[in-house]
Amino acid sequence: MSVDVRIPMVLRTLTGGRSVVSAEGGSLQDVITNLDINYFGIGQRLLDEAGLRRFMHVYLNGKDVRLLDGLDTNVAVGDSVCPTALSHTRKGTRFPFGMIRVPHRDEMAARWARPFG
Repeated sequence: MSVDVRIPMVLRTLTGGRSVVSAEGGSLQDVITNLDINYFGIGQRLLDEAGLRRFMHVYLNGKDVRLLDGLDTNVAVGDSVCPTALSHTRKGTRFPFGMIRVPHRDEMAARWARPFG
Protein backbone atom coordinates (compact mmCIF):
# COMPACT_ATOMS: atom_id res chain seq x y z
CA MET A 1 0.00 0.00 0.00
CA SER A 2 1.38 3.37 -0.97
CA VAL A 3 1.28 6.26 1.49
CA ASP A 4 2.56 9.82 1.18
CA VAL A 5 5.28 10.80 3.63
CA ARG A 6 5.85 14.52 4.24
CA ILE A 7 9.56 15.04 4.87
CA PRO A 8 10.60 17.75 7.36
CA MET A 9 13.33 20.21 6.37
CA VAL A 10 15.98 18.53 8.53
CA LEU A 11 15.60 15.24 6.61
CA ARG A 12 15.27 16.62 3.06
CA THR A 13 18.98 16.25 2.40
CA LEU A 14 18.39 12.49 2.51
CA THR A 15 15.58 12.67 -0.08
CA GLY A 16 17.35 14.97 -2.52
CA GLY A 17 15.29 17.97 -1.40
CA ARG A 18 11.91 16.35 -1.96
CA SER A 19 9.24 17.42 0.53
CA VAL A 20 6.83 14.53 -0.17
CA VAL A 21 7.81 10.95 -1.03
CA SER A 22 5.82 7.73 -1.40
CA ALA A 23 6.46 4.61 0.61
CA GLU A 24 5.00 1.11 0.74
CA GLY A 25 3.93 -0.85 3.78
CA GLY A 26 1.07 -2.22 5.83
CA SER A 27 2.25 -0.76 9.13
CA LEU A 28 4.23 2.30 10.12
CA GLN A 29 7.29 0.10 10.80
CA ASP A 30 7.06 -1.24 7.21
CA VAL A 31 6.77 2.30 5.83
CA ILE A 32 9.88 3.46 7.72
CA THR A 33 11.79 0.37 6.58
CA ASN A 34 10.77 1.07 2.97
CA LEU A 35 11.83 4.72 3.35
CA ASP A 36 15.21 3.63 4.69
CA ILE A 37 15.72 1.30 1.72
CA ASN A 38 14.88 4.05 -0.80
CA TYR A 39 16.47 6.96 1.11
CA PHE A 40 19.28 5.55 3.22
CA GLY A 41 19.67 7.15 6.63
CA ILE A 42 16.06 8.13 7.35
CA GLY A 43 15.51 5.03 9.48
CA GLN A 44 18.48 5.92 11.69
CA ARG A 45 17.14 9.44 12.18
CA LEU A 46 13.62 8.27 13.11
CA LEU A 47 14.33 5.14 15.14
CA ASP A 48 16.64 3.93 17.89
CA GLU A 49 16.82 0.62 19.77
CA ALA A 50 13.65 1.39 21.76
CA GLY A 51 11.51 2.51 18.80
CA LEU A 52 10.79 6.10 17.81
CA ARG A 53 13.46 8.52 18.91
CA ARG A 54 12.55 10.68 21.88
CA PHE A 55 12.37 13.95 19.94
CA MET A 56 10.82 12.52 16.78
CA HIS A 57 7.07 12.57 16.55
CA VAL A 58 5.23 10.87 13.72
CA TYR A 59 1.70 11.82 12.75
CA LEU A 60 -0.64 9.60 10.73
CA ASN A 61 -3.44 11.67 9.20
CA GLY A 62 -2.84 14.32 11.87
CA LYS A 63 -2.87 11.94 14.86
CA ASP A 64 0.25 11.19 16.91
CA VAL A 65 1.14 7.50 16.43
CA ARG A 66 2.32 7.30 20.05
CA LEU A 67 -1.35 7.66 20.99
CA LEU A 68 -2.33 4.96 18.49
CA ASP A 69 -0.42 1.66 18.20
CA GLY A 70 3.05 3.18 17.78
CA LEU A 71 5.12 1.50 15.08
CA ASP A 72 2.48 -1.23 14.74
CA THR A 73 -0.14 1.30 13.57
CA ASN A 74 -1.75 0.09 10.34
CA VAL A 75 -1.62 2.38 7.32
CA ALA A 76 -3.96 2.38 4.33
CA VAL A 77 -3.70 3.60 0.74
CA GLY A 78 -3.86 7.38 0.65
CA ASP A 79 -2.83 7.93 4.28
CA SER A 80 -0.45 10.78 5.07
CA VAL A 81 2.55 10.22 7.35
CA CYS A 82 4.33 13.26 8.74
CA PRO A 83 7.46 12.85 10.91
CA THR A 84 8.46 15.98 12.82
CA ALA A 85 11.63 16.78 14.71
CA LEU A 86 11.45 18.82 17.89
CA SER A 87 14.52 20.77 18.85
CA HIS A 88 15.49 22.96 21.78
CA THR A 89 17.05 26.35 21.18
CA ARG A 90 18.47 29.00 23.49
CA LYS A 91 15.45 31.24 23.01
CA GLY A 92 12.85 28.57 23.74
CA THR A 93 11.47 25.48 22.10
CA ARG A 94 10.36 25.14 18.51
CA PHE A 95 7.27 23.01 18.09
CA PRO A 96 5.51 21.51 15.06
CA PHE A 97 3.24 23.81 13.06
CA GLY A 98 0.31 25.25 14.99
CA MET A 99 1.98 25.25 18.40
CA ILE A 100 3.32 28.24 20.28
CA ARG A 101 6.99 28.83 21.09
CA VAL A 102 7.66 29.07 24.81
CA PRO A 103 9.80 32.14 25.63
CA HIS A 104 13.17 31.65 27.30
CA ARG A 105 13.36 32.71 30.96
CA ASP A 106 15.77 35.59 30.10
CA GLU A 107 13.24 36.87 27.59
CA MET A 108 10.50 36.79 30.25
CA ALA A 109 12.73 38.57 32.78
CA ALA A 110 13.46 41.31 30.26
CA ARG A 111 9.72 41.84 29.71
CA TRP A 112 9.02 42.22 33.43
CA ALA A 113 12.04 44.50 33.99
CA ARG A 114 10.63 47.19 31.64
CA PRO A 115 8.87 50.12 33.31
CA PHE A 116 5.13 50.33 32.82
CA GLY A 117 3.85 53.10 30.67
